Amino acid sequence: MPVLCASRRPPSFPLSRLRLQGDLLELGPDDLRFRPWEVEQLFRDVYDQSLPPADLSTLTSRTEGWAAGLQLFHLASKGKSAAERHQLVASLGPRTRLVREYLADNVLVELPDDLRTFLVDTCVLSRLSGVLCDALLERDGSGGILADLEQRQFFTMALDGGGSADGETTYRYHEVLRSHLEAALVEQLGEVQARHRYRVAGRLHEKAGEAVDAVRAYCRAEDWDAVARLLGAEAEALVVDPGAWVDALPAALVAEDPWLMLASARRALAHGRLQAAADAYASAEQAFGAGRGAETARSERAVIRPWLSTQPDRIEGWSGMLRAATIRDPLTVARRC
Repeated sequence: MPVLCASRRPPSFPLSRLRLQGDLLELGPDDLRFRPWEVEQLFRDVYDQSLPPADLSTLTSRTEGWAAGLQLFHLASKGKSAAERHQLVASLGPRTRLVREYLADNVLVELPDDLRTFLVDTCVLSRLSGVLCDALLERDGSGGILADLEQRQFFTMALDGGGSADGETTYRYHEVLRSHLEAALVEQLGEVQARHRYRVAGRLHEKAGEAVDAVRAYCRAEDWDAVARLLGAEAEALVVDPGAWVDALPAALVAEDPWLMLASARRALAHGRLQAAADAYASAEQAFGAGRGAETARSERAVIRPWLSTQPDRIEGWSGMLRAATIRDPLTVARRC
């Protein structure tokens, strides 16, 4: 007889035998997470509230597809104009009232005081391990606390294959929770002391060889000298997959470095801002001059060029063919492939 079991934590009874026999169907947090196309369908078909691609990308990124977060955004934006919804997406973050109230009243309230304190104190780290947290907090036992938080399925996830340099398991907090904790940290310590904490976190990440996480922490600390130093040494590696740290950089700093221009272009492209991406690619190509990054910027800009025209004159590459198929006769384009 089939048995359905639902819980916010893994059940205490053993599941390994059922897994081995193929008699167990497990649905975990990642299975319940909304993907970008599912977010689009949710708002279009269920909420009757279509959002442009760039807003959908930002909303999905900042909620990580968390169902409750998407519902809270819907409630906050219901009945508002398209321009007002766009502003809400842009401002979505730790100070969003509905999100903060939900986390405070339904999530954090379940934790003992020491765990809540640990969460706030360690939110300055992008990746968390027992060693990093112990160094930050000047204490022992952080690895066990992180394992307990993951076991509770409390917005804490072990990274796939994410062992730290010392062999420890590496974790991260869900983006929605981390943003909430960062706001709580500023409220408790004030902006000046919070920036000091981020500066310490940046040094720890840098010492561990985690350049991307170090740059993010230095940006939040507004330690632009450390950012410039690290970018000077790691710029080419950092722009491979740029994250939110790019958005925190001063415009003047980006304008001085072609690698940062390339990172900005890739960041804009990832969020569906095609024209902004094309402009940033063009600026990067010009800034590189004869440098090796110029061809990279040129080729990546060529991929998105067909999508900026309603009637592309030429069909070049897979991107051009795909774009042409969306505005012309798909069978004619298919015959040319």
